[in-house]
Amino acid sequence: SFAEGYILLSAFCDGYSALKMISFREREVAPAEPDITVRLGSGADTCVVAYKANFAYKLSLPKEAWLQAVTDPESGTVTFTVDPNTGNTVRSCTVTVTPANNPDYICTTFQVMQATDARTYSLDPGTAFSFDPDALSLTAPAEGGDADIWITSPSALTASVPETQDWAQATLAAEAGFWHLKVHVDALPSEETRTGSVTLFMPSAIGPLPIGEIKIIQK
Repeated sequence: SFAEGYILLSAFCDGYSALKMISFREREVAPAEPDITVRLGSGADTCVVAYKANFAYKLSLPKEAWLQAVTDPESGTVTFTVDPNTGNTVRSCTVTVTPANNPDYICTTFQVMQATDARTYSLDPGTAFSFDPDALSLTAPAEGGDADIWITSPSALTASVPETQDWAQATLAAEAGFWHLKVHVDALPSEETRTGSVTLFMPSAIGPLPIGEIKIIQK
């Protein structure tokens, strides 16, 4: 909302006076927010994201033919629409939000990611874990923690860990066109290195069919 007010200046000297009123309107600009990640499926998908602001803002995005963004300040939403991704890799685009009268100040950044029908893997940025998609190996720090691996696959997937591997757990769920693999690793009790695995399965007529194994290394 806007706050209005004024400052009244008056001056007197030798029987003369002057009066001046300065009006002002105060606007509060939201501080910069962390990146908002929007994940979309490989098809012609649409995603509505809540984004409320108490100031007039502008949405800027590169000239990406596959991505469109429409704002609705009244409802406080941004609608992202993507064309089908027929390539072999996940594609992404950075969308920035700036005040309408100050294009140099970035309030918010949307990272829009779209899946592909090919099987791909990516690790959430900023995690203490490292992931090698070519070797399908996840390296965990000694203090353990959580990792989020995003998988795209044209078919449904499930995941499991060996029953004897009680120091690492994994869950897999469909989310925004991706398969979200959450891996938790307990802290390493000694200075030794231990290894484990997460096996990915695809359903088939004869039961779950193993299609790949993600190695877990902790040292």
